[in-house]
Amino acid sequence: MFKHAAFLIIGYLSAYLACTWVPVQHPFQMSEFIMMLILNPTKSFFSMILFTIGFILHAFLIKSAFSLTYKMIRNEGNVLEAAISYCVFINFYILFQIGFWQTLVLATFTVLFGLATANIQRTALKKAL
Repeated sequence: MFKHAAFLIIGYLSAYLACTWVPVQHPFQMSEFIMMLILNPTKSFFSMILFTIGFILHAFLIKSAFSLTYKMIRNEGNVLEAAISYCVFINFYILFQIGFWQTLVLATFTVLFGLATANIQRTALKKAL
């Protein structure tokens, strides 16, 4: 349970920093965006690392939220742990207020990866049985 709470907090902080360190100008011009990344290499590098950390932690939380929901249906799961895992969607809502396009990319990758790994895990369990 504390692991999920720590992942939630660390994932939010890393995604928040990644969203604020890579601003998207309106109207969007690719040349200005790439130039900003090239002229600030340390900020770009650390924002990529933080984006990856936030992406992986949020994907773990989504995967665990759905697996814990499945366990709760069978009366085996912990409600508090599932509630903490579902708070990842509150993280996304807050991050959408900070940086819409950055969070949209993060949320898309996170949901696809989280659900894909959950599906692989479930099929691996079925094959093992």
